[in-house]
Order: sequence, then structure tokens, then C-alpha cells
Amino acid sequence: MVKDSHTPQVLKVQMLLAAAVLAALAFAAVTALVNTTTAWLGLAFAGLLVLFFLVSAVPFLAKVWQRDRAILLPAVGLLWVRALALGFGFAAGTAGFRGSELGRRATLSASQRVAKRAWISPQRSDPRGLRYPHGADCAGGEARLAWAGDLHPDPRR
Repeated sequence: MVKDSHTPQVLKVQMLLAAAVLAALAFAAVTALVNTTTAWLGLAFAGLLVLFFLVSAVPFLAKVWQRDRAILLPAVGLLWVRALALGFGFAAGTAGFRGSELGRRATLSASQRVAKRAWISPQRSDPRGLRYPHGADCAGGEARLAWAGDLHPDPRR
């Protein structure tokens, strides 16, 4: 997860902070049944975590402030919900595929990688620099690769 180049690092921190806020609130709720002093401690810790979350969201919120101030408050809530949803999805996916064959995908061998690169050759490219075989879109190219042979080994077979 740390080396993921698609997900911004700040979003990963926000995912952890959103989950930690829920854990601190759960701690405060459970300890409120036994001792109110420790419940306040849990609430204070949750508030501190919310503050850290807000600090991590400042760059995005500054852009929202410049473009449309009316959606600043909803943006804060939606950022938290997004971080929570992504965090729960990551946790569920990690737990769900642990120990299964789907969790351990076979990598491409050298010959398979060469065949894949030869199939997606610079025959046509779009303005973004993406290259497609024979003018097909990327999904069509992937379908042809899967049909052409065992270029994408599937451990379920």
C-alpha cells in the first residue's frame, strides 16, 4: 500500500486517521459505561485526530475555498466519508483475499512479457501518448491479449 503510485500519500494518511477517529469514539463509548473520566479522554483523543485530519485536508480545502465557498463544509464531510469508505474497502479486500488463490496472482514470465509488449506496439497512439494495438481501445487490447493465449495466467484454472 505504501508503494501505490495511484493513491496520493495524504489520502492514505486520511484513511488511517478516519479509522482511528472511529476507534477512539468506540473506545469512548465503551469506557463511558465504566468510567466517565476515560470516556472524556477518548473523546479528546478523537477530537485531536479530527484536527489532524483537517490539517491533512487543508490543501484540498484551500482549492475548494477559492472555487466555491458554499461547498466547503460538505467537502470536509465528504473527504472523511471518502477516506473511511476507501479504508474499509482496503481492509475488506485485504482480509477477504488473505490465504486465497486470488490473493496470490502469478506474475508474467519473461516470454509472456515480451509477447505482451509486442502485441501492444506503437502502431497507433492517442494524444495522451497511450498506445493501442490496431487502433483498438485499451479494453479491446486486453481482451485480445487474454484471448491470444495464456498471457495473463489465472491461478483459478
